[in-house]
This record gives sequence, structure tokens and C-alpha cells, in this order.
Amino acid sequence: MTNDVAYVLLLLQVAVLQGGRVGPEFFAALSHVRSIHEHCKGLLRSHHQRAGLELMDQMAAHQEAAYEHLCRWVQAEGRNLGENDAPEVDPTLTAAVAALRDRPVLFKYCAEEVSLCTPNTLDPRVLIWVSSA
Repeated sequence: MTNDVAYVLLLLQVAVLQGGRVGPEFFAALSHVRSIHEHCKGLLRSHHQRAGLELMDQMAAHQEAAYEHLCRWVQAEGRNLGENDAPEVDPTLTAAVAALRDRPVLFKYCAEEVSLCTPNTLDPRVLIWVSSA
């Protein structure tokens, strides 16, 4: 996309990324931030380099805030896995873990944190969501 809409991140999307409910809106906003970041590379190859750099910096900050929020959410959900008797893992949790794979340090931190929260043995559902992502 080369139109201006490709570079617009709505305030609602920013709010969702920084601390809103993790769900379809969150993942759509995260995808949009990634897309804007990619589009900025085109600006760097044009006479709009300064704008491209500024936008890339803003999008990188939004991405980091989103991944940190996602990490905290995954940790909280992972802690609840042992308390919930449901045999399957919530698809949102699986999508969150998959998204965290883009940030290996956060992914590893979440996996370690969740594994420490389960009593004596690792809940099979934890293994499922870590391996399926």
C-alpha cells in the first residue's frame, strides 16, 4: 500500500496494544503495526527518509509495548491453566504464544515462568501450547 492509510495507527489500536484485552482486536492491531513498520522501509528508499525513520521508531515502540503486554498476559493465563479443568488450550493463548515467538527472549521468559507456576509436574496443556505455537 502506498496511500496514507497504510501509515495510520488509530488511538484505539494503540490503547489495545498497550494494555487492552488480548483477542482478535489486539492481534489485528499488532499485525497493522508490523505492516506500517514494513511500509516505512519504502519511505527510507525515497526522499521521505526522515518521516520513515520517525514512523519506524514509533512503530517499534508500539510493538515493544504490545509484546510486553502480551508476555504479561500469557504469564497470567499460563498460571491459570492449572486451575482450569478444560482439556484444551484457549486459541487466543495459542495465538499469543505464536506471536511471542517473534521475540525469543520474551517467549523463553514466559515459558519458564509458566512452567515454574505449575506444581511439581508440568501440566500437559502447557506443553501443548508451547509446542503448537
